[in-house]
Amino acid sequence: MLKHFAPNPARGFAALLFVDGHRLQIEQSHGLSKVSRNDLDLDLDQLAQLVPGEARILQDRELRQSEIWSKLHYLDRRKAQEVILLPISKAEEVFGVLITTSLSEGAGTRQEQLELALRLMGSLSGNFRQQIQLKQREHEIRQTEELLQLRSLTDATYEGPLEMVEAFLQAMLSMVDADSITLFLPHSSELGQWKPMASCRGDLPSSCLPHWEKHESQLLNHYEWGRDLTSYYRDDLEKLGIETLLRSALMVPLPQEGRIAGVFCISRCGERGFNHPQRELAKWSAQHLGKTLTKLQSIADIKLQAKQDGLTELANRRTFDEQLEREIRVAQRASVECSLLLCDLDRFKSINDTY
Repeated sequence: MLKHFAPNPARGFAALLFVDGHRLQIEQSHGLSKVSRNDLDLDLDQLAQLVPGEARILQDRELRQSEIWSKLHYLDRRKAQEVILLPISKAEEVFGVLITTSLSEGAGTRQEQLELALRLMGSLSGNFRQQIQLKQREHEIRQTEELLQLRSLTDATYEGPLEMVEAFLQAMLSMVDADSITLFLPHSSELGQWKPMASCRGDLPSSCLPHWEKHESQLLNHYEWGRDLTSYYRDDLEKLGIETLLRSALMVPLPQEGRIAGVFCISRCGERGFNHPQRELAKWSAQHLGKTLTKLQSIADIKLQAKQDGLTELANRRTFDEQLEREIRVAQRASVECSLLLCDLDRFKSINDTY
């Protein structure tokens, strides 16, 4: 169908975009460069300007000031003397749009060609809706599998929480199709300061990492605490002074018993924003990891209480005996002597002897 509207990709293009969460995302295109295909996702305000059964034509100044124009590669701009928007609707609800630089090269006046194109969109809207629903079901099935995989990672046994978090981020990186994920946690010694606990990078050159980390810190400094999830697109990032490397990003808080225990910074080089299933997966991951970190902290506290004296917070007798046995075994394996030096550092011995 797209070739019907743009038979010569060197002279024109056509693209189908459908609602995906809070954006219009490309489903299919013909004649668009790879750069434009990656970048051309639009705000839903574009739909508010469309009327079911009516075409909207962008020309001259209106075209050059449009969001569509700003997302087109310069090679594609050369093909666009005008851009025609044909709404795709069902029951008066616009859920998609066909963007094309020309109409079919058939007989009839321009008005007749417009009417024919609108009738075609009307006749195909039911099929488009079914395709979207089928795609949504496929997303739901895949997302369920991904959630189970992430849950299994947090249920596995690790030497420490860092290893678990790194495995979690590594799996999450491919699931949301990101180039980088960093988990920031509050720094215990500095009020209001957040430090990276773990990062997972894709195929990023090592020379880019210092700049990437700087941009992540900029995002963290501008993040509005309390928001559920924040999406950043190219324009948003440029307003923050991030004009290289990062082209789209997500900031996702980790809720933990009524407070924010951490935040994911998820980013990619491509300008195409994260779609609805990817954002939903990121939100679930943040909620699940927040609960998991709470559980890990509780386990760590229990283990610490079992090893520490409640009054002095020093190692208790049980810990002393276990450590002494380990040191003796190490000495025996190495065929060396083992000595024990007893020192009264806190002068508690005299108190114990007296009372």
